Amino acid sequence: MSNARSLRSVVALVAVAVLSLFLFASAQAQDGEGEAFSGTLRFGGEPVEGVRISVVDAAGETVGDAVTGADGRWRIELPGPGTYRATIDTATLPEGVTLRDPERQTLEVTVTAGRSRPLIFALGEPASRGPNVGEKLAQAVLNGVKFGLIIAMCAIGLSLIFGLTGLINFAHGELVTLGAILAWYFNADTFGAPLILAGALAVVVAGAAGGGVE
Repeated sequence: MSNARSLRSVVALVAVAVLSLFLFASAQAQDGEGEAFSGTLRFGGEPVEGVRISVVDAAGETVGDAVTGADGRWRIELPGPGTYRATIDTATLPEGVTLRDPERQTLEVTVTAGRSRPLIFALGEPASRGPNVGEKLAQAVLNGVKFGLIIAMCAIGLSLIFGLTGLINFAHGELVTLGAILAWYFNADTFGAPLILAGALAVVVAGAAGGGVE
């Protein structure tokens, strides 16, 4: 037993050592590449070729520029760590291709020693801003009213059954759920019936199911 435990411990130590060496070698390889900016331009899933990107240092001196290749890739070597500004030349974009956010035409990025920083110039239509606070509030109120009506309908049915029979129908929730599923099934899934007709059919079928349960 002790020999087996010792063997497992040795194997675990060897695995940790190998993993540590691998991570160290990867870090050294990255450090050896030097400082650089790189990236890939795509529009609609396809690479964008022939777009010029330039980089200047904190003093405004030109560091270098690059033109995207057939695969949309570009790379600009930097002289060392520091803060740089990378700018995409929108005049070189193909017709119909625009920056998603015009304010991000120039990116200011700080680079540490031995690191290559990928930059993203997003192309395409501007992203939707989404609903404002008023629209969110109105939607929340509407959702609350709809949910309240569903609860009220269930409560009225449960109260009606108890008032007429003096019994509590523990299957009431299941029957209400069945009616909702049937209405969806008749309206949207298979038959494509109008909503009012689908609701009427759901009432009939769910009522028959309730009668069968009773």
